This record gives sequence, structure tokens and C-alpha cells, in this order.
Amino acid sequence: MNPSEHDQRLIDFLHRLKRERGPAATRRRPRRDHVPTLIAVLLLGGLFGALVFLASAETVRQIAFAHHSRTVEATIVEIRHGEPVVSLRTEAGEEATVLAHGTYRHGDPVGVTVRHLVDHPEQAVLADHRWTPWWALPLAVVVLFGVHALWAPTGIRAGWAWRRARAHVQGPEPGGWTPRALVGPVVGATLLSVVAIGLAAPPFARGGVPALAAAPEGLVPVGVAAMFVVGAGTVVVRAWYHRTERVPAARPPRPFRLVSGGVFWVPALVACAVSVIVVLVSWPLDALVDWEHREEGVAEVIGVTCRSQGRGSCAEYLVLRYEADGLTYVEEVSGDFAPGGVPVEWNAEDPTRVRVIG
Repeated sequence: MNPSEHDQRLIDFLHRLKRERGPAATRRRPRRDHVPTLIAVLLLGGLFGALVFLASAETVRQIAFAHHSRTVEATIVEIRHGEPVVSLRTEAGEEATVLAHGTYRHGDPVGVTVRHLVDHPEQAVLADHRWTPWWALPLAVVVLFGVHALWAPTGIRAGWAWRRARAHVQGPEPGGWTPRALVGPVVGATLLSVVAIGLAAPPFARGGVPALAAAPEGLVPVGVAAMFVVGAGTVVVRAWYHRTERVPAARPPRPFRLVSGGVFWVPALVACAVSVIVVLVSWPLDALVDWEHREEGVAEVIGVTCRSQGRGSCAEYLVLRYEADGLTYVEEVSGDFAPGGVPVEWNAEDPTRVRVIG
């Protein structure tokens, strides 16, 4: 006797779940996997928390400069690591020299319009500064996770469907289930949520948006709070699975549309490719710089920094100050220290691209 169309859909659905979820889907009594789950929560939650921190820090700065700043005219006196250092007059009438975040193109006028925070004049940006949309990163993660959880064969919804089908065919897991089993997960998820709120709320309550914009490291607890939210969600899902495995299922799960793995791998590969392109555009390698059109001069060594190369070793970089077309530049380059100055050359169209000669 041939199965009905509905039964055939259910059979095909369960066969695909079994094929794509792997051996773990066929175990009658799942092993205790608290440690792997904890490691996954720490890794994935930590990554998500880092993205939340980047997004919140940039968003807070953008809000602060939109609502708590003052616009003034300023003069560029130096270019330090690709960003202009400007001289401006604060609201109190005092002259101040501050770093203004933004992009200065060689040859542009040195007279610029900047915005600085009223209570923190040392925090300034160029008026035409374009903010990086870091908020898109955690949002994209949430969207991809939601699609995966609802429609992927290895997602949360598919995990529930497989457990319900197994309980329908083979019966519930031994031991049964009572509402008392919810006490532990409810308490755990509640505690994790309370900790997350306790971490995320104080930074905004203590100093407000302008203070956080001046000291973004104060938003680190917000990123940690995101990791606790991931942990709370994991506790809820595991409790839901536990109940599904131990409660009799009178009817099998209803089949639903499953998406292929390409839905997740393609966006991930595209995101990686875009990231590489952005890095290359933002920080060109010396090999990609046009050295045919260059100028030469002598740079003053004003300091030496050390960049870690792993295993306790580091490479020394010289902090150089030099002039190009009447404007002072400060950049870091690799090279040997020489008292009094070192001969350098820089790209004629972009003097921030500099290297030691010889």
C-alpha cells in the first residue's frame, strides 16, 4: 500500500533530517554534552558580544556627536596616523589641539569644520565624517541565526521536530517529565538574564552617552551581557528539547520547508570577501602603493614602538615626524633607529604612505 501524499512528505522530511543531522540524530539516549555546549556558548557568545561592543561603541559616539556636540571652525596642524590633528577654540574660549577622527585627503584645505563634544572637547570628528555601520554586523548575525534556527536541517526547530518524531515512533525517553523539571532551567535562564541586565544598564546610568563616547571601553560590559543572553537562550532551548524527548507524542511533527546549507555559507563567504576588500582598501600594502611618484626627505625619529609578533617577540617600528607640502605628518614605519633623523620617501599623492630609504 502506497503512503498518502501527506505521509510521503513526512517520510521525506524525516529522511532528510536523519541524513543532514548526522549520527547524533539517531542516538536513543544522548550523551551528557554540557561541556561542549558550554564551550560553544563561550566561543559563539564571545564573538557575538564583541560585535555588539563594536556596534554599541560606534552607535553611542554617533548619537553623542549628533546631540551633545558643538560645531566650530578649526585648522589642521598635523596628520597623525592618517587622521588630522586640529587646532580649535572650545566653548570656554580656550585654544585646544585635538585629534579629529575622519579622512583628510592630501591637497585639501587645512581649514576644516569639526564637531567636538561639549563636555569632552578632546573628542572631535570632522563634520563630514562617515560613521562605520558596525550595527549591521550583530544584526546580520541575528538574522542568519533566526533563519538557521527556523528552517535549517541542523537548526533548533528541526531538532525539536526530530525529537518529537522519535518520541512518536519509539515512545518517550525513560524517566518521564514533570513541571518540576522546569524549575532549574527557569531559574538558570532568569539569573543569566538578570546578570545581562545588570551588566548592560549601569554604563548608561553612570555617565550617560557623552561620557561613554569619550571612553568607549565603558561599554565592554554590554558585550559581556550579550554573551549571557546567548547563555540564557541556550538554557531555554535545552529545556524545551528535554521536555520534547520525555513527553508522549500522539502525532508526528508537521513537515516544514528546509533550506540548504548554501543559504548560510554563501553569505558567510561573501562577508569574508567584502571584509578582505575593505581591509585592502583601508590599509593598502606597500606593494600596492604607487612609488613611481614619490618625494624624499629627512624624518625625525620621535619614538620607537614594538609590535608583537607572537611567542614573546616583537618588531620595532620607528615613529617618524616629517613635512610634506608644508604639513607635518606622524607615522610608524619599520626601520633601524638613527639619531638625528632618517632618510625617507613618501607617495606624492598620499604622504601617509612612507618608508625608510636604504
